Amino acid sequence: MLADRFVDILGASEEPSWFTLSRFERYLGFVLLLLGSTACFALGFFLFPVLTLKPRKFVMLWTLGSLLFFLSFGVLQGPVSYVKHLSSKERIPFTVVFVTSQILTIYCAVVLKSTILSLVMGILEILSILWYTASYFPFGTQTMQMVFGAGARQVSGMVGL
Repeated sequence: MLADRFVDILGASEEPSWFTLSRFERYLGFVLLLLGSTACFALGFFLFPVLTLKPRKFVMLWTLGSLLFFLSFGVLQGPVSYVKHLSSKERIPFTVVFVTSQILTIYCAVVLKSTILSLVMGILEILSILWYTASYFPFGTQTMQMVFGAGARQVSGMVGL
C-alpha cells in the first residue's frame, strides 16, 4: 500500500496533497525567499570591501543568495512541476551546471578551504544564475550567448590566442 502511494506520487501530474499550498502561501513563500536572496546579495555587495579579505565568506553568502533565489521559483511553481521543468531537455544543462557549482562552491569553501577554487566556483555559479535569469526573458538565452561569445573573443584577443 505504501509502495502504491509512492508510485502515485511519482507518477502523478499534479502535486501531492502534502505539497499543496494555496496561491497566497505560494506567493508568500516566493516573496520571502526572494527577499532572503536579495538580502544575501545586498550584504555581499555592501560588505564586498570587507569580504575581499575573506573571499570564502563572500562566496558562501552569494551561494546562499543563489540557492534562495533558485528555491523561490520552486515554491512558486510547486516542487514537482519545478523539478520536471528543471529536468526538461532545454533546462537540464543549466540544472547540472548550477547544482554542481553550488555543491563544489560549498565543498571548496568549507571542506577544502581553498580561496582560489571557491572563487572559481563562485564565478561559475554567478554565470549560471545569470543564464537562468536571462533564459526567462524573450531572446534572453540568445543575448547571453552573444555577450559571452563577445567576451570570450575579447579575452582571447588580449591573451593572444
